Amino acid sequence: MGEVMKSYDRDAGVKRNRWFRIALAIAGVLWFIWLGIEDPGAITVLLLAVAILSPVAIMGFHRYVAPWPRSEARRFTAIVLVGLLSGLLVTPTAILLMAVKTSLHNHAVPDFTRADVIDVLYSTPAWALGALMLGAAGAVYDRTRAE
Repeated sequence: MGEVMKSYDRDAGVKRNRWFRIALAIAGVLWFIWLGIEDPGAITVLLLAVAILSPVAIMGFHRYVAPWPRSEARRFTAIVLVGLLSGLLVTPTAILLMAVKTSLHNHAVPDFTRADVIDVLYSTPAWALGALMLGAAGAVYDRTRAE
C-alpha cells in the first residue's frame, strides 16, 4: 500500500521536490511577517513577490518542462521561457500584494502611494531581464547535467 501512495500524486503527476517545499515555506513565512510590518517600501514588496513566484517557477518547470522528452533546443528554450514568464509576473504580483496589504490595514493614508506603484511598474523590464538570465543559467546547468 505504501508503494501505491508514493507513486500517486493529486497534482497530475507533479513531483514536488524539496526545493519546491522549501521555497513555499519561505514564501509563506515571509508573507505573514510582511503583513504585520508597517513597511511602505516598494523593494520589500518586490522581494516578497519574487519569493512567492519562486515555487511557481519550480512547479512550472516540473510540470511543463521536465516530464516531456524534447530536443535539446526546445528544452533549453522552454526553461528560458519559464524564467522569463516568472520575471514578467513579478510586478503584477507585487501590485496585487500592495492592494491586499492596503485593503487589510485600512489606514487613513494608504501604505503605498501612487509613486510606489509606478516605481514597481517601471521595474518590470529589470525583473524580466534578470529572470531571463536566471532561466538561461538554469538551462545551461540542465544541459550540462544531462551530458
